[in-house]
Amino acid sequence: MPTVDQRIPPLLAMATALAMLAVTGWQGYEFWQTESGPGPLGESVNTVPEPQSRLTIPDVSLAELPLFGDAQAIQPQTPSNTRNLPETNLSLVLRGAMAAGGDYPASALIEGPEGDTEVYQVGDRLPGNALLRTVLPNRIIIERGGKLENLYFPETEATEGLSLTRENQPEPETVAPPEPQQDEAASNASPGGQNRRDEIRRRLEERRQELQENN
Repeated sequence: MPTVDQRIPPLLAMATALAMLAVTGWQGYEFWQTESGPGPLGESVNTVPEPQSRLTIPDVSLAELPLFGDAQAIQPQTPSNTRNLPETNLSLVLRGAMAAGGDYPASALIEGPEGDTEVYQVGDRLPGNALLRTVLPNRIIIERGGKLENLYFPETEATEGLSLTRENQPEPETVAPPEPQQDEAASNASPGGQNRRDEIRRRLEERRQELQENN
């Protein structure tokens, strides 16, 4: 039976020890590279640089912005000198005018082509496809076809206008047309003129009471 060489076991033990040292050295080398190498991936990624100039927020109040347009630019502009406006040729007769005062809107008594006298407020549609725009002491301004026109009290029937006021209490000013240069007794003697005056007085009084009840 052959005998085992006595030098083999020490050689194997030495080879094993060298292998362990080599593995340990390699692991140490890898650990050293990990510690001395570049940082983690998340730290090596370049971040996007901030812009040099930041956007500035304007100091503007939202309440002052005309989000729905300028109301003054939308409203129709009435010329300051309205006396030069043409006189309307519509078959309308101005019977009474009540200027705005306090909570009372401006209104006018207007007789239409059919002879019916109605109360119209500013902005109402009048017979003849016209709009009541302004009530003045001796006339009203209407709009027809995009143009402004004047409607005056009738000169021959000036006594048919009426002025209504209340004593010791402010009320919307009701303006009457100027009185004609004629005998007052002769004017009152006309039954038709007196009836017309009574009718307008009644209509204005009803209008005044209606406004008081609504307020």
